[in-house]
Amino acid sequence: MWYMDEREYLLSKLKYTMDPLTTCWVWNYPIKGRYPHVRRGGAGSPFVRAHRLAYEIYRGEIEPGYILLHACDNKRCINPWHLFAGVDLDNMRDFAAKQGPRRGEANNKAKLKAEDIPVIFDLAEQGVTHKAIAEKYGVSRPAISQVLRGGAWGHVSRAHRESGCQTNDGG
Repeated sequence: MWYMDEREYLLSKLKYTMDPLTTCWVWNYPIKGRYPHVRRGGAGSPFVRAHRLAYEIYRGEIEPGYILLHACDNKRCINPWHLFAGVDLDNMRDFAAKQGPRRGEANNKAKLKAEDIPVIFDLAEQGVTHKAIAEKYGVSRPAISQVLRGGAWGHVSRAHRESGCQTNDGG
């Protein structure tokens, strides 16, 4: 239970601006890690995630083993009414339902581009080793193997195989 003076102190720590379109309470300060953090006490006290603190103040305790998910998908949002409690599996299902795994160039960690995939197939068909192809594109040999098996970049490689396209990268 929150004592009024503790609640007021903690509320003073939650610095945000209300977005009139989304009603998100957008955190105004730099983010430490992936989410906004605030010190629960004074200097030297541990950091807590600001959205968890806001949820606890306005909506109550979070059960052990539960995480908070953002219904608004805005990690800077600390609006407790945009948050709901769930477990990791709920988080994965929520992610998949909203956008699914990011494939191809939509994945910000991708080193290959869609136009590279047909060339990789052609090089492999010409007998170039997976290792040599990997070195050409700055990726690992297993990454090239996954492309050629249709795992990684399967949405592009299937289209390439079905169309019978042949390309030449000039080298």
